[in-house]
Amino acid sequence: MKVVRFMGGLGNQFFQYVFLRRLELFYGVEVKADFSYYKTNSDTIRQPRILNFNVRLNMISDEELAIILHLDLRKEGKYVRYKLIRLLEKLTKRGYYFHKGNEYINPKRILSYTYYSGYWQSHNYLVGMEDQIKNELKLKKPLSFKAQDWVDNVKKENTVFVGIRLGDYLSEENAKIFGFLDSSYYLKGIEIVKANVSNPTFIVFSDDPKMAKEKFNTLSNVKNLFFFDDEVSVEEELIIRANCRHAIISNSTYNWWGAWLIPGNDKMVIAPKQWFADGRKSDIIPPDWITI
Repeated sequence: MKVVRFMGGLGNQFFQYVFLRRLELFYGVEVKADFSYYKTNSDTIRQPRILNFNVRLNMISDEELAIILHLDLRKEGKYVRYKLIRLLEKLTKRGYYFHKGNEYINPKRILSYTYYSGYWQSHNYLVGMEDQIKNELKLKKPLSFKAQDWVDNVKKENTVFVGIRLGDYLSEENAKIFGFLDSSYYLKGIEIVKANVSNPTFIVFSDDPKMAKEKFNTLSNVKNLFFFDDEVSVEEELIIRANCRHAIISNSTYNWWGAWLIPGNDKMVIAPKQWFADGRKSDIIPPDWITI
């Protein structure tokens, strides 16, 4: 039996799920999911929202986890205490694998391990099981009337979702990691779309719609551009984005999944050329997406 640790928000959970499913589908091993991170997490955003989707997960019990791990790993990697505990766990138990980087690693190279902790943010983990994952990342419950109305409307036109990430990305710590994409990035993306898509309609989505309107007020001058500010769940908003035709995204895994889930081979997705501002390497962007 192997165990994959889940942590972070919905976008990260999806990537962790893909890694888990790859172990199951390609290597035929039993894999259980560790959601212990969420038992002590008070963050209202970073909740196990993936459980609202038709995912195939077998949860590990506290008793089983205690046999595999010596220590409590319920803190996220950015905390000093968690990093110390993680190091001790690696030293005391060789079955613990922590994926420090963000690039793809062939799972075959690390099959000897039992417990896997990482974000697994690479498009390569999806290769060969795209249809399977898309079928499993569907909501268990029907959309609310408001969300369904949005889905019906965005399907009617050449809609382009513009994903702006604010919130915690504005903190000093995260700004060093992710940087800040200003209006010039989105305006350049909009021009690329307009040159290739007939009569596009742009819908700006953000985790902070009010701030997005203030910080990116120059976008209001773009023809057929609207700011989305309806109150729907995080899961439903992702489905609305995924029913648009094209996307211009920020360097956010939630935005990434909104774009990746858009059906069809003719979609246009524009993403930042440099995913991380601090220079760390990444292969999260599929080769058919446009980077600027």
